Amino acid sequence: MAPRESPARGRVLVVEDEELLRWSIGRYLERHGFAVDLVGDGAAAMDRLASRAYDVVVTDLAVGGTDGLAIAAQARSLRTEVQVVVITGQSSKDSILKALRQGVADYIEKPFDLELLLLTVERA
Repeated sequence: MAPRESPARGRVLVVEDEELLRWSIGRYLERHGFAVDLVGDGAAAMDRLASRAYDVVVTDLAVGGTDGLAIAAQARSLRTEVQVVVITGQSSKDSILKALRQGVADYIEKPFDLELLLLTVERA
């Protein structure tokens, strides 16, 4: 999915290893005015974060052998104002607390409604 050069509502990086979910999130956010880049693993996410500024990063907690919180930390180290939303199907009280302590803007459990994700990204 090619990002638009002038995002009306902001630029979002989606890091999700489930291809159908990644594509669905990207299309939904694009239809609502966001410029979106999609990647399926942690290495690709780190490359994108190093080469482009994002307003919001939506990342799975466990993606392609990488910890989503490591992706969040990298994003925030490159651009402190970036907001990170973690999505996961393997939620635990510890992972929620760890994410919130690291400054994650929000934490959404799978399965989720795309409208909830849109509202979360808009708020972020």
